[in-house]
Amino acid sequence: MENVASIGTLNVQALHAQDGRFRPVQDALAEEGALQILVDGASFSMTMRTPGQDTDLAIGLLHGEGELTSWDDVESAREAAGAGCPDAIEIVRKLASRRSVKPAERRLVSNASCGVCGKVSADDLAVPALRPEGVEARLDLALIPVLENRMRAAQALFQSTGGSHAAAIFDSEGDLLVIREDVGRHNAVDKAIGHLLRERALGKASILFISGRVSYEIVSKAAKANIPFLLAVSAPSTLAVELCREAGITLLAFCRGGKATVYSHPGRVHWDNAGGAGESEVVPASMAAGEAA
Repeated sequence: MENVASIGTLNVQALHAQDGRFRPVQDALAEEGALQILVDGASFSMTMRTPGQDTDLAIGLLHGEGELTSWDDVESAREAAGAGCPDAIEIVRKLASRRSVKPAERRLVSNASCGVCGKVSADDLAVPALRPEGVEARLDLALIPVLENRMRAAQALFQSTGGSHAAAIFDSEGDLLVIREDVGRHNAVDKAIGHLLRERALGKASILFISGRVSYEIVSKAAKANIPFLLAVSAPSTLAVELCREAGITLLAFCRGGKATVYSHPGRVHWDNAGGAGESEVVPASMAAGEAA
């Protein structure tokens, strides 16, 4: 017997094994299911995600794919009948906002860990450079443990299941704008960005903090949202580092316990009160001029 524990979770019967004994348990697990995304009446993508905030997910995904630039591009967003899929969202764009008569259909089903499924050429992987307002941003590294604690405290799904990723977006002062959780890292980011687009608040986004590792698709979404600082609890890939350097994004990984490793554009970070009252620690000029090896 299985039953829904709360949004995004499902209680599943299992056997706990320890010290040669078994006992029945009910574990709360993160849900995963298919969502079909339709754009202007045509199928665009089938993605595996944690149910909930599906409109935010669709809007964020379309923004990351270049099919939307703002919420003002959207005529309507509604639940729809999917083709062989119980859950579907249809986004209808305003005629003046359509870059093409029909958006490019993703050729593959995206699983919960795939942010590039359906890409067909190297040109599809291009990452835009930050706009000027993003390039001029600065980050006090003393904020990192504060941001980490704020994100962790808001991860209700992870606290229940231990099986979800989180994406938290903060403004330049470290105030939490939105946090979203999902079994997929890129889904959590899409949901967070999509929410801010719908609230017309994406312009306030300064810091994207994710609970997992950083790879291509996360950098791409941050760049297209013009978010200048990308923070992660875990490691980056080599391509993520390369693309952050090219796009102008300051990438910090292993952000936990008051520590971090800066992989790109270190000249935009500093420590306030690093050594006591009134003191500030800045990146040495020789390092700020280039990148970490």
